[in-house]
Amino acid sequence: MSPEATEAMARRRLHQYFIETLHMLPPNFTLSLHNPAAPLARFHTGITLPCDDNDDDGIGPKYFDISYWILGSTPETSDLHFDLLVRGWRQRGWTTKPDRDARPRAAYTRTPDSYGLTIQQSINGYLSLSGSTPPFPSDTAGANPLPATIENSLSERQINGGSDLGVG
Repeated sequence: MSPEATEAMARRRLHQYFIETLHMLPPNFTLSLHNPAAPLARFHTGITLPCDDNDDDGIGPKYFDISYWILGSTPETSDLHFDLLVRGWRQRGWTTKPDRDARPRAAYTRTPDSYGLTIQQSINGYLSLSGSTPPFPSDTAGANPLPATIENSLSERQINGGSDLGVG
C-alpha cells in the first residue's frame, strides 16, 4: 500500500485505466452502468470495501470496486472485442489470465501498480468490464463517484496516427 494513496487518487487512476482499456476498442464504444439491451442488469456506482473481511472495526485498508457494460459490442461480435482487450492488456505487459475459452468467457489482468481489471461475457454475449483499486488507508476513504458513462474520446488523429495512450 502506497503511503500517499487515498481513495480519491485510486479512483482517478482506475478511471484512467478504464479509459486506456476503452481505447483498445473501436471509437464508438462506451462504458456505462446501464445497458439498454439488458435494462434489468444495471450496475451500481461502485463500492468501497475492507480488504479484510474480518475488519469489523473498519480501520484496516480498503479498496474500491466498480463494473461497467461495454456498449458497442454485440453478442455476435463480443468474442472479437474480448480478444482485442486481452491482446491489448498483454501488449502493455500487464499480467493477464484468461479464465476460459468457451462462452461465457472471462479474463483478468493486473497492472504494474496493482489495479485489477476483469472482462466478462454474459450468457447472452454482452461484455462487462470491472475494475478494482489496490488498497488505500481507511482514513483516506471517500471520493467523488466515477462517471455513469465513460466515452471513447479518441480524436481522429490519435486513431489514425496510432499514438500511444499510456496512463500516466
